Amino acid sequence: MANGEASKTRDERSARWKEHFQSVFNCPELTIAFDGEHFCKRSVSQLNVNMDPIVEEEVNKATQWLKNGKAAGTDSVSTELLKNGGKVVVEQLTKHCNELRHKQTVPQDCKNGIIIPLPKKGNLTDCNN
Repeated sequence: MANGEASKTRDERSARWKEHFQSVFNCPELTIAFDGEHFCKRSVSQLNVNMDPIVEEEVNKATQWLKNGKAAGTDSVSTELLKNGGKVVVEQLTKHCNELRHKQTVPQDCKNGIIIPLPKKGNLTDCNN
């Protein structure tokens, strides 16, 4: 536990890891404001961003750049499935990407992550290890 005692049950260990990562990752927001006028000599009125629909060729090329052997996310979709799924997968990914771009939203599943602690040598019950 946080008081220095070892967690005994699975629930206690899970609660301790949750407490540890909340303290590590939940940092206070920065209080320093960015002043762009003093940083840049000239202001940029508009960025040159391609807003054309995403095409299947782009999606196919992007999926081929993915590395094999990586762990799947919370959706359980592996990179190998995306790379080797063929035309059907590319069509569906392209459609989905364009819908998200049009709605200007990011699904909650894309914002979630899984943290798996990998302890080093020493006391394996110490979250700071």
